[in-house]
Amino acid sequence: MDFLDYLNKELANENIEHHLFLIGYNPKKRIVHCFFEGKTDESFYGTTIRHLIPTGYELKTYICGKKDSVLYHHGEIGHKTCDMQPLLFFIDKDIDDIIPVKVNKAETIYETGYYSIENYIVNSESLCQVWAEIYRQSSGTGISNKLATLFSKAHEEFNNISKELMAWVLFHRRKGGVRLNLDCIKTTDLFNIDNNLKLHPNYSLPDMYNYLDGKTKVSTESTEHGGIKQCWQELSQFEIKEISRGHNEMDFFIAFLKKLKEVTSNVSSVSIKPYLEISSTNVIDIMGPRIKPCDSLLDFLEIHFSKLDVAA
Repeated sequence: MDFLDYLNKELANENIEHHLFLIGYNPKKRIVHCFFEGKTDESFYGTTIRHLIPTGYELKTYICGKKDSVLYHHGEIGHKTCDMQPLLFFIDKDIDDIIPVKVNKAETIYETGYYSIENYIVNSESLCQVWAEIYRQSSGTGISNKLATLFSKAHEEFNNISKELMAWVLFHRRKGGVRLNLDCIKTTDLFNIDNNLKLHPNYSLPDMYNYLDGKTKVSTESTEHGGIKQCWQELSQFEIKEISRGHNEMDFFIAFLKKLKEVTSNVSSVSIKPYLEISSTNVIDIMGPRIKPCDSLLDFLEIHFSKLDVAA
């Protein structure tokens, strides 16, 4: 069988993680098995795992497709984990803890402290990294500091919109007991960023509810606005990244980068341009390995990697 035929055969089944694990499982081999939700999760976790995994150990990863599938695989094969060959499972927190929705907890399951992995990437430090490493401009300059300030202000304005959005989401999740199709919402419909990199909301609250209703096919009565306000007050007790949907926050990051590229392309004194195009399809692949891993992830990996047999 030639290589192309081999690839076609191996990639034909999109849900073979469980079977791949069972076929290749050998408790006597030095392997760390990691189960992820989505295809970009390894870009976020992989660099840290590879830096910390002991020499002599092989890494095998499995893309489960969604959070429920990761938890399903944990339930089916999680008992096979051992100090010699750990099975580690990685999931996003979402707002299941606030709704609340019961989610299985286990020492081999890593759950983000923020809503999802995207929330760890979107910050002024990442913006400055893009300016330095993608635009190839110096760090720590007046321009870099100015961009960080402008980004932080725009981010704060976006967070205000995001909290209103998530209060609406929380209200309807509790009201209907079903998951809303939030992918129907186009984040950039909710705001615009001007040429001074300042963010402006596009809707008043009632108009935003009407927009959200139309996109998700639910109904928000005017008599329910008070209930949404109560959800907003409840969410205000949390750090914004714990409750702000990562996908939406990443859309804001991409929109800011897009406007930055547009504005800087008009600079006449020098040529300023990004040497790598960052989009929604590759931003985690590009930025995930660049950011500093959070302490909770380092602690999780240290606990499990410290148990590994590193003897020759």
